Formats: sequence, C-alpha cells, structure tokens
Amino acid sequence: MPLQDQHPPIIPHEQLAKLIGELRFDELLQQLEQFLIDGLESNKTTAKAKINGFEVKLNYRNNTVEGACQCPESDGFDFCPHCAALCLHVNRNTQQISSLAKGPDKSRVLAYLLSQDKQNLAKEFLSLLSKDSELFERYVLRASLNQGELDYSGLKSQITELTRKPEKLFSQRQVKHFFAKIERFLDELNALDHYSDADKMLKLMEHMHQRLVRLLDTIDDNSEQRSEAVTTYRALYSKLLLQLQGREETKAKRFFKLWVNDHHAILPLDIEAFLDQNITNKFISLLNKILKDKLAKKTSKATDDLKQIQREKILRYLLDSALKKNDTDKAQQMRTMIEQGRQ
Repeated sequence: MPLQDQHPPIIPHEQLAKLIGELRFDELLQQLEQFLIDGLESNKTTAKAKINGFEVKLNYRNNTVEGACQCPESDGFDFCPHCAALCLHVNRNTQQISSLAKGPDKSRVLAYLLSQDKQNLAKEFLSLLSKDSELFERYVLRASLNQGELDYSGLKSQITELTRKPEKLFSQRQVKHFFAKIERFLDELNALDHYSDADKMLKLMEHMHQRLVRLLDTIDDNSEQRSEAVTTYRALYSKLLLQLQGREETKAKRFFKLWVNDHHAILPLDIEAFLDQNITNKFISLLNKILKDKLAKKTSKATDDLKQIQREKILRYLLDSALKKNDTDKAQQMRTMIEQGRQ
C-alpha cells in the first residue's frame, strides 16, 4: 500500500471554509500558530489530538471530514475551529510524507518511519539500540534525565567512573574514544533546557573539572582529542553559571576556584567572551584584590594558598587585560611582577 494511502486524505480549504464559515476560516489561517497541537495520532480514517487542552477527533469518509471537540462551541458534536486547525495540521503531515516518499533514499526512509505506529516503532528502535552499546548507554542517560527529578548523587558517581583513567590507554585513537564518551555524557546534560537546581548541577561540573584536570595530568593528549568534550563542558558550565541565583561576586569567586587550578585550559583563555560582563568585572576585581593583598603582605587564605604558577597566571591575565585597555602603566607593573616572581 502506498504510504500516502495510509494517511487521511487532504481536505481542501474550500471544504473547511464551508464547515466553519469563510470569515472564521480566514481568521483561523491568520491565528493558526495559536492552536497548540499535542499528542497527534492518525490513520487513513481518523485523527485525534489535544489542541489548547481540548480533545479533538476527526473522522474521514470518502474525501470528506467530520469532527467534534470538547470545547464549548463544539460541545462534542459540531465541527469547530479546533477541528479545522487539526485538519490543516494533518493535511501538512500527509503532504510532507507524500513529498518525502518521492525523494532520495534518506527521504523515503523518513517517510516510511513517519508512517509507522509509534509503539511498534519504539520497540523496533529499542531492538536496534540494544545492538550498539555506546548508543544504548546514551539513551539510558537520556531516559534518566527526562524522568523528572535528577539523581545528582548518581550523576556524580557516573562522572567519577566516566573520568577514571582506563588501564589501557596507549594510542591516540584510544584517547579519542575515551573522551568521546565524556563528550556524549556532557552533551546530554547540555541538551536540557532548564535545571531544577542549577547550584547542584554546577557542583557536578566543578567535580567534572577537578576530575578532568587530574586526568589530563596523567594522559598523553598531545593531539587534543579532548577538544569536543571541553567545548561542550564550557557551554554547559557557562549556561549553569548564568542560571545560578545569587550575587555576581559570589559567582566570580566560584569561577576563580576552578580557573586558578585550570592548567590544561579546560576553561577558555578569553574569559570576557565566556562569562557575563558583570561576572567578568567582579572576577577582574577579585584578581586585583588578591594581588593587592599580596603586595601589602596581608594574610589571606586566597594569597597564602597560591602557588607560583597560580600567581603568574593571575599576573598574566591582568597583563593581557591591561594591554587590551591600553593601560601601559598597569601592563608594565604586571611585567615587573612576573619577572620578580621568577627570581
């Protein structure tokens, strides 16, 4: 049976206009985007869905359509604008599948898949997933992330296990495969639109950062196979920091704790392009304060705990910042302090 014969027939606009009136049909066409359609199910004789919360059902007979809706206007009997909106939506689906079925192999396969029963298709897809362990793991994670409340403790354990250095990791191909698994994990987390607890998720990313730093201390990644995982990590971290509630100063301090220990450039060098401008300003103020405390020889945990490489990192960042602002006096001061620190 041709694919287009498995779907409802296309109902002309003229027929729909007669059912609800030409004026109302013209208004419907102009306001169609306001009709939110959810849970569409259709075959060659029926179509049903929820539209703006109302149950709508269509019956097709001999290239004509009848419909009913739960809205007050239809009251379960009459063909209403919701019915017409659903019919227009089904028309588009049928037209799309008919067009795809005439296209190249990829399009024809898509047309076939769109024509299948959702439950049967899900079972077949699960069977295919089971034959690919990596893809199956990705969907296990995707399923767990979409089951409402996130298991942050479980996710932390996954991060710890995922970033554990394998016993056999000798070739760059093996290193690439290893970081690809990390990237897939981060990509699924990054795909979430909203996080119910951005603070907890950010703590997970801080844990991930510590694990990655420790990992890169022991792995030979001279061809930077980690690049895609790092790019995804940066996108997720930046998004979480922006979603986090609280003062910019607190966010800057939190970022500093990662940045000052980041000797593998997991976080980007161009912080101004990475962070929100307000957080960036607070971050620079924090670096200047740490530097001022050191010059005044004040006892502060931030300065006492800094290693030489960390102090130089702060100075180099402030040097670059001064050069961008054409602040020659500040730039020279930073250069002098860098040289003095090496003596």
